[in-house]
Amino acid sequence: MSAATVTPPPVVAMTAEEFGLKYSGARVEYVNGQVKEMPTAGGKHGKACARVVMLFGNFIEGNNLGHVFANDTFVHIPLRGDPERVYGPDVFFVAHDRLAKDAEIPSGTVLALPNLTVDV
Repeated sequence: MSAATVTPPPVVAMTAEEFGLKYSGARVEYVNGQVKEMPTAGGKHGKACARVVMLFGNFIEGNNLGHVFANDTFVHIPLRGDPERVYGPDVFFVAHDRLAKDAEIPSGTVLALPNLTVDV
């Protein structure tokens, strides 16, 4: 019996911004040039995420500290070996010094590096 070979997903060359526009709303991330499917979550996960968003939102936005983003919002996290890496954390916070209070929020990928990310 021979060992089965696994073919990795194809490398897709695109920028973080292009990825966000193309895959908006999908449960995927962009890592090392590959679109990676993320597992679906259930009710407990959604409830925990909602609590984090409420707590963060009430404090951060209530004190005019920055922006809070929830599930399925893509954020660009560039790394030396993977400059277009895009994640979809459950919750993340970006201070106003990284994303101005009156900045237009993109419909695709947020290009400001977050101050804090939370994965439930």
